[in-house]
Amino acid sequence: MASKKGIEIAVGTLVVPKLSTPVYLTPHDIDLALDMESWIEWSAGQLGIVLGKTTDQNILIIAAPRGIGTCFPEEVLEL
Repeated sequence: MASKKGIEIAVGTLVVPKLSTPVYLTPHDIDLALDMESWIEWSAGQLGIVLGKTTDQNILIIAAPRGIGTCFPEEVLEL
């Protein structure tokens, strides 16, 4: 489970970006994260699935149509 402001988001939960503009998922590989062009665009309305959370427990790992990356729990809505 991943925490979202006191609410638990279970692994396997379907989510969408909270905003109507695209969210850019940070690549999980720190070497790629430094290159902004490698960030994964996750468009509004596209489904994603929670794969887990990072070791600091505050960031979600999301599989989206264009790849796998990380984002803050505040950037997603659960379905």
